[in-house]
Amino acid sequence: MASFDALILQHAGHLMRNIARSVLFSVSGGRLVSSPVSGDMAYYYQQLARFSASFAVVSDVALMLLGGQLKRKEMLSGRFADALGYMYICSATLKRFEGDGQPESDKVSVQWACQYALYQVQEALHGIIRHFPMRIVRWKLYAWVFPLGRRLNPPSDALNHQLALQLQDLGDARKTWLDGIYLPDDAKDVVGCLEYALQLTLQTEPIMQRLRDLDINDAQENWQVLCEQGVLNKDELKLLMQVEKAIRKAIDVDDFPQGRKRK
Repeated sequence: MASFDALILQHAGHLMRNIARSVLFSVSGGRLVSSPVSGDMAYYYQQLARFSASFAVVSDVALMLLGGQLKRKEMLSGRFADALGYMYICSATLKRFEGDGQPESDKVSVQWACQYALYQVQEALHGIIRHFPMRIVRWKLYAWVFPLGRRLNPPSDALNHQLALQLQDLGDARKTWLDGIYLPDDAKDVVGCLEYALQLTLQTEPIMQRLRDLDINDAQENWQVLCEQGVLNKDELKLLMQVEKAIRKAIDVDDFPQGRKRK
């Protein structure tokens, strides 16, 4: 019995320390956490430490008060899985970034992934507290985990735009994303035609930009006229027609004649 009492006291002390860490880290926005790295990525390490403390508090309280009932409350336990899973994704992203030598080309994708994952952790913890079956415990958990409310936002439109541009550029960032993915270069392949269309589109971008700078309608029906007027040369016209055909093939869906019977 004495050993059991000692273990209970140790666990209670552990819980109180986590509560103190959760409150302090939340109020300070994670600034009181020491980060193993400096620079832009330090913020994400600090937020991970903050949510780790908050997750420990919420999970300990849930296990103490709900016990075996937690397993039957699948919506609640599912949110615990969401929070833990997204914390793992965020930590794995940072570990990969550090292991690769912090390449500048990967910074946008790492920032997007970490911001998205941390926001999902925040929302999962909020969902757990909001649906916790005991009202007085909900108030306590809100005070311990979100003393100043939920302050994280999902990735901004500007960051989404930067990431989208990187994925369309045939640079190092896109090569990292495509590493290990099946990507044939055959234009007739159902997957390869997408890559083929993208590469042709990037080749024609300077031409289309030149037409836009001249305030010229770049619609397909005007290309032949623009070629006759000398705005486009024959090679440029041929390339534009080629990319239009490639895009059409990439986005076309199966077409069957009306009245055809299914086999």
